[in-house]
Amino acid sequence: MALLDLVKPRLGVFYSTTDKNTEIQAMIDGATLYFKNAGWDISTPDAVAVEAVILYCKMAQSTDPVALTNHPVLLSFIAQGRVQASTVATPTALPAGGTYDAAQAVELSCTTKDTTIYYTLDGSTPTEESEEYTGGIAIPATTTLKAKAFRYGWYSSTVLTENYVIGG
Repeated sequence: MALLDLVKPRLGVFYSTTDKNTEIQAMIDGATLYFKNAGWDISTPDAVAVEAVILYCKMAQSTDPVALTNHPVLLSFIAQGRVQASTVATPTALPAGGTYDAAQAVELSCTTKDTTIYYTLDGSTPTEESEEYTGGIAIPATTTLKAKAFRYGWYSSTVLTENYVIGG
């Protein structure tokens, strides 16, 4: 269901134009941009996002939208929405850990767009100070590979742990 269809019945407000759908869509577009700029993507809205858009639209009708920039109620919705929707997916490794006769070249990937993956080969938990993944990782000997993905404004992924036994 489109965001317009979810928001429109709940607004119950007065409109300055006779084309209510266009006016409501413009408010929704403003809300979407507002939340996106705050790091919360509501393009696939859940219940929290719908409530936040409704509140934004009601508030924007009675005040200048610029005044809403750091509104505490909207910021609480943003924080709640980020927790629900903005955790980076755990990276994957190909080939997966296992026992191999020869050295391996491991490729890491993450289904969350615009992420940076960091990894370690000493069994420690990766941080943003660890080695940044830029391409195949050589695994010449028995090793524990750990990887974690990060994206600005999102919660980092859980740690991927793969154990490689070489020549075993």
